[in-house]
Amino acid sequence: MSAKHNPVVVPGVNALSEADLINCLLELTLNPYPKPDTLRLVRDLSNGQRKELLRLANMHHVIIRALEPVRSAARADGDAGLLKWATEGISKEEARVQNALAHLHTVCSELETAGCPVTVMKSLDHFPDLGSDLDLYTVVSSSRVLAAMQQKFNAKVLDRSWGDRIAQKWNFSIPGLPEAIEIHIQRLGQMGEHRAMARRTVYFC
Repeated sequence: MSAKHNPVVVPGVNALSEADLINCLLELTLNPYPKPDTLRLVRDLSNGQRKELLRLANMHHVIIRALEPVRSAARADGDAGLLKWATEGISKEEARVQNALAHLHTVCSELETAGCPVTVMKSLDHFPDLGSDLDLYTVVSSSRVLAAMQQKFNAKVLDRSWGDRIAQKWNFSIPGLPEAIEIHIQRLGQMGEHRAMARRTVYFC
């Protein structure tokens, strides 16, 4: 999310637009001390508006970071309803993250054991939040990765777009993990243009 934003100033919660909610998220996640107006804005949102705020936060992978200051303010103000809402949102996202990280650890370990050295990419960029998929890179062939993923995890190979084919990446769905595992095979970049550079990441990590 961009660091450039305007103060959240709106005539009333009923007039809130998506841009207003985005500005609210920016204030919550980028300002160490969110403005009281922003926190009051969240407090006064309707249930539908709070759902929309969470949808946008999820889209930008900032649910935990956005709700932490809300929870702190609600606890300080003794606002039980807002505290419950923020805590439930954080707990739900933390459970998703922990489940994904546990599966990620297992997948990496099993691939390494199967002779497929991997590097975790981007997946932890949003921590303590997490993105919508888990990205890995490996230097071995696609046939070797496919065999390992299907044998070890009964993985389902997801449909590949032309972009996936050009970039030489595969997406897998495994039981118990809502997020897809995206594995880049021997190449990185939108067009799979980085090969020699990509190989160095395995040895630097």
